[in-house]
Amino acid sequence: MLGADRAVAGEQYEQIRQSLVLFFTFRGATDPSELADETFNRVAGRIDNGVAITTQNVISYFYGVARNIWREVLARPLNTETLDEALLSEKNVTPTPHELLETEASEREYLQRLQCLELCLQKLPAKDRKLLLAYYQGTGSAKIENRQELAAQFNISLKTLRNKTSKLRGDIAECVKKRLTSLP
Repeated sequence: MLGADRAVAGEQYEQIRQSLVLFFTFRGATDPSELADETFNRVAGRIDNGVAITTQNVISYFYGVARNIWREVLARPLNTETLDEALLSEKNVTPTPHELLETEASEREYLQRLQCLELCLQKLPAKDRKLLLAYYQGTGSAKIENRQELAAQFNISLKTLRNKTSKLRGDIAECVKKRLTSLP
């Protein structure tokens, strides 16, 4: 799925894995590496079960699976340990009820922003949405090459590509802001 050449596929695997680790890290996961591995396991399981992955952008498929895994993590009940278990595992630091409420509120706010972002992205024409999402794929030199390929694909200069994505990003930001202010 990542390529016929094993070396290229290995490099792409490492890039995707690092991106997934960052994805889970920025969301505050306790073990981002484990969740990244779980993402790969689920994608591999789907391929083993004969599910055809038809997307042109393999990374976006992995991110979709990762988002679902993150939603599952958030939906899990908090681990409830007995006092003896807590003492045995030497977890002497427990958050205060106020800290728990703040964390819950910030997670809820984050999920609302994410939901608004997804809704605003869906409002974009498919071509613009595809362009904007593809523009932010990759890291380092891969990101630069990706943007050069996008400019060539749309037959525009890099400057025009930057201006177009900047305008789209501004439109999305305004849409998200409006949606957030209209929430109860």
